[in-house]
Amino acid sequence: MGRPPRIQLQHRPASRLPQVLLAILVLLNTLLIGLALQQWQARQQAATPIAQRPAPHTPQMRPVPEGFREQVEATQKVINQLGTPWGAVLHAISQAGNNKTTVDQMVLNTASRQVQLSGRSADQVSLLNLLQKLKQQPALRRVTLRSHSQMATDQGINLLQFDIEVSW
Repeated sequence: MGRPPRIQLQHRPASRLPQVLLAILVLLNTLLIGLALQQWQARQQAATPIAQRPAPHTPQMRPVPEGFREQVEATQKVINQLGTPWGAVLHAISQAGNNKTTVDQMVLNTASRQVQLSGRSADQVSLLNLLQKLKQQPALRRVTLRSHSQMATDQGINLLQFDIEVSW
């Protein structure tokens, strides 16, 4: 008798085919769901009227609140005033003065770009010198004598009262 036949048990790894097939099925299912979702969104968008659709990559327009236009206009006026060359205009007026002329009042109007000057002068020559110096200032555009009159003070001195309009 010989030896009994030897039984060998070999451990074979289980086939991976079912696992690979399952993974492929899950992947295909995910792709099909994504494709169905895209088609559904396209149908929903096609059903929405064009006027109701937002433009792509643009912000939604909001209604303009009450009083907004007035706020914009007021802001624009302030910005225009900031652009006024106040320093140059006031320096030009102060440089034109002389010892015999006094400016009592300045009224600034940024909308018309004008300054109204009211004051007194000792005589006509001093008033004419003031007008000439104002016209020579590069920051000023137009100088106009609007009115002048003679007035007497309590001390009996005769002075010229004047109103001048200056544009910048």
